[in-house]
Parts: sequence; structure tokens; C-alpha cells
Amino acid sequence: MTNKVYIFPVFLIIILAILVGGCQKEENSFTLEVDIQDFTDTTAVLYGVFSQPDSLMSFPIKGGKLKCVIPMDTITPMYLILGDGGQNLVETVLFAEENTNIRIEGNVTHLSNLKITGGGEEQKLYQAFLDQKTENITKEIQEIADSFITAHPLSVVSVFLVKEYFAQASGVVKEQVERAVGKLSGKMQDHPYILRLQDELKDLKETQLNKSFYFTAFPDTTGRSISQKEFKDCYVVLSFWASWHEESREMLDSLESIIEMFKKKPVKFVHLSLDNNRENWVNAIRSDSISGIHVCTSLGWADPTVVAIGITDIPCNIVISPQNRIIGKNMENGVLIRFIENQLNQSKRKKDK
Repeated sequence: MTNKVYIFPVFLIIILAILVGGCQKEENSFTLEVDIQDFTDTTAVLYGVFSQPDSLMSFPIKGGKLKCVIPMDTITPMYLILGDGGQNLVETVLFAEENTNIRIEGNVTHLSNLKITGGGEEQKLYQAFLDQKTENITKEIQEIADSFITAHPLSVVSVFLVKEYFAQASGVVKEQVERAVGKLSGKMQDHPYILRLQDELKDLKETQLNKSFYFTAFPDTTGRSISQKEFKDCYVVLSFWASWHEESREMLDSLESIIEMFKKKPVKFVHLSLDNNRENWVNAIRSDSISGIHVCTSLGWADPTVVAIGITDIPCNIVISPQNRIIGKNMENGVLIRFIENQLNQSKRKKDK
């Protein structure tokens, strides 16, 4: 087969280069600047609130400074995770908007009190919500979020609040989520996240959350029985997968960075396989070099845990509290990171009281 060669006029190439270069530099992009005093050289993690799994972006921070330009043609809520390489870690929500700039300033000793300036109207609305939340510390956060959604049914911030304080709440109540969604305008009810959420609500089994869970005689790759005592005072992320299911294997692979992130914290990652063939299961683990605790009863979909929890598809995960209760289900990687951090922070505050 012969290769075809296309020849364009030189002046046309120059014009295209100018147009493309100009767009990349000035239009359809969001700029984030970070300047934190005494910050160690580390990495900032940025991911979209409504994105699909594995949408994490990382940017190096040198001398406490970071500047990145991200292509953007719509208003996109994003989580920004900043840490100093030690125990200090803070998450910030930003409403990235095309042709806007957000600047974050502060000191490493006061990461929870960063100064955020710039951004568009949605960023200002979100700041107004945060101010209201701070002023009304005696009110339940869902009540404050509900009032904000009622007052701003056309705001992307309201869609974010539906996810943050209703759909992702510990012990989610289907009726509360539906009521919050119903307060959004027609346009916002057509938001891609809300459409996905409404599909999920149809299949939501509320009894799964806050339900007791205990590990009982799960054999690992050596045949040793893994029981409840292995996870005393720990949060557990239990993932369901199978060697014959490529998507679930990719899901486990994507957990590697998260497992590393929490390796010094009271968090355990357990992977329960739905394999019937033990040899295939063990070979897949060796082939993929998957970290964590691996267990398999070789009963496949008939595994008592799979049946009791109501797992009907993989990949899937649940989060179990130190009190042996299911507190989360089917979380994307970015949401999982944030959820675990929040749980750890709440536990720490309780211990410090």
C-alpha cells in the first residue's frame, strides 16, 4: 500500500498554527496558581467532581509554587488535594471555568485556612455557601445545602451540593436525594451527573448502607483464613473482582496509588474474587502484581458475602467502618480518596475530644 502525501500551502499552515497556538494560550482554558510558604516539594492532585473513574491529574509543586493551565470549555467543579509530604493534607473544591484564574495562597502550618481568590460566578457562589455554612454551625449541613439549592436551582454549585451532601452522604436516603434533585431547574436536572444519579437511584438498595458486616473465614492465596480480627480499629475497602473480568482487573490496578497513599493509616484494602478456579485467581494476582489482601471462596456469584450484600455486577466496592458497618458503596477513585480522608479526620476529632 502506498503512502499518500498531502501538501498544504505554507501560508495556510502558518495561519492554522497561529490560531491553534492562540487558543491554547488564551482561550478555553482555566489557570490555577498555588503559592504556599514553607511547602515541601510534592505533588498536587486534581480531579473532576463529576468525572468518570481514573480522572486524577497530578502536578509537581516546587518551592511551594504551582501554575497549571487546563483546557476548559464549561464550568467544572474540581477537587484539589494538597499535602506537605507529611501528615498535613487538605482538600479544596474549585469551580474551574474557561478564561478564569484561581489563585491559592497560604502557609503550610495553616493549610485549612487558605486564601482563595479569582474564579467566575460559580466560584463566588460556592464561597457564599461556605460562608453560610460557617455562620450556621448549629444547623445540619443538609439543611443549609437544601436552602442553597432552593435559592440557586440553576447553579452548578447546587448540583455539586446534591452529590456532596445527599447522594454521597453516609447512610444515604433515597427520598432525600430525590427531593434535593427535584429542587434543581429543568436545565440542571439534565446535567450529566444528575442523569447518572437518577439511573443509580432506581437500583439503590438502601438496606446495604449502615448494614453490619463481618469477615468470616475468607481464605487468602496461601489458604490462611482471614477473619474479623485482622481489621480491628481499621477502615476496610472491600473490592469485588474476577480474573476473567478485564474491567475489574483494571480497577484493582488503579487502586495501587490509593493503597500507597493510605499505607500508614488505619485503612486496609481487601479484594474478594468471584473466581471459581483458584489457579486462575492466583495467576492473575501474580501477573498483575496487585497489592492488598486477596481472598476467594471459589464460589463465584454464589459466595455468601456477594449474595448478602446484593452484588450484581463487577467491579464494585464497599467501605466498612471500624464499627463493622457498611458506610459507602461503589465509589470512584477520587471520591474514595476524599471519603476515606473525611472518615479518618472525623475519627481523629472524636479521639481528640
